[in-house]
Parts: sequence; structure tokens; C-alpha cells
Amino acid sequence: MNYKRHIRQFLFITTILFTLLIPKISIGQYQQFKALYVYNFTKRIEWPKNVKEGSFIIGVYGDSDIIKGLEKIAESKTVVYQKIDIQKYTSLKDIRFCHILYISKSRAKDTEKICEVFKNQPCLIISEKKSEVADISFIEDSYSLKFNINKESIQRKKLRVQSSLLNLSTSLK
Repeated sequence: MNYKRHIRQFLFITTILFTLLIPKISIGQYQQFKALYVYNFTKRIEWPKNVKEGSFIIGVYGDSDIIKGLEKIAESKTVVYQKIDIQKYTSLKDIRFCHILYISKSRAKDTEKICEVFKNQPCLIISEKKSEVADISFIEDSYSLKFNINKESIQRKKLRVQSSLLNLSTSLK
């Protein structure tokens, strides 16, 4: 009798632990995938010549686990011949020019302001949350990770997007 009770307790505790851990693992995997997407965007978008010197700067505004994945990528990869430099920004006033600025969900409310500031600069704005004004925005559901591209905004910034990337997005604007 005691033996069965211990087994039930063990199974109950194990079930609770797995239930709590599985969403954390999935969230971490999404962030790793997003970091890979961001890096792969650099292969399919061309920046103007005047920003192809020095480091390739990827800024992350707000709290996001994507920074870990981006830092890992930056250790061994480059964008063409540019070393990747990851910058973390905690306030709007700290944001400087970046080739890519990634806006976390926690700072999504500032997306419109940021897009207005960088609207004519070759800075690709990527939103972690669905956005009509960001250049690229991620869309998560329980089964997949997708992205939207705001083609007009990207072209206005003199960035050139390969058609292969446009074809992978969920909608074109």
C-alpha cells in the first residue's frame, strides 16, 4: 500500500515538473530560432555601401533571451566581412545607429516611435511582436514561427531584400 502511494506521488511530482519545464524549453527554442532568423536576414538583405565598414551592429532593445543566441552567433559568424557586435539598450534615449534593431515584446509599445526616428536610415527594425510599422515582425503560434515583411518601409531605407526572403514571409505590404 505504501509502495503504491509513493509511486503515485512520484508520478504526480514528475508530471508537474514536466508541465512547468516544457513551456520554458519551448520559449528558449523560439528565442534560438529567432536569433538564427535574424542572422539569416543579414544574408538576404543588402545594406548601402556607406554602412558596410566597421562592425555590423545588432541592437536589442528591452529584455529578451534572443541576446544569448545572437551573442553565440557573433562569436563565430560575420556579415559579409563585418564582425558582428551585439548592443543591448534599456532606454529609448540610449539607442544609436544599428544595422538591425530588435525590439523585444517588453518594449513593443515604443515600436512606432522607433520606426519614426529610423524611417530614412538603413536600420532594419525587427519586432518580436506583430507590428504594422516594423520592417519585419515575428508571429508566434503554438506550432510555428513566422514573420511579416514591410517591403515599402525596407525599400524606403535603401535596403535591398532578396525575393527569396520576401517569398518566405507570411504577407507582403
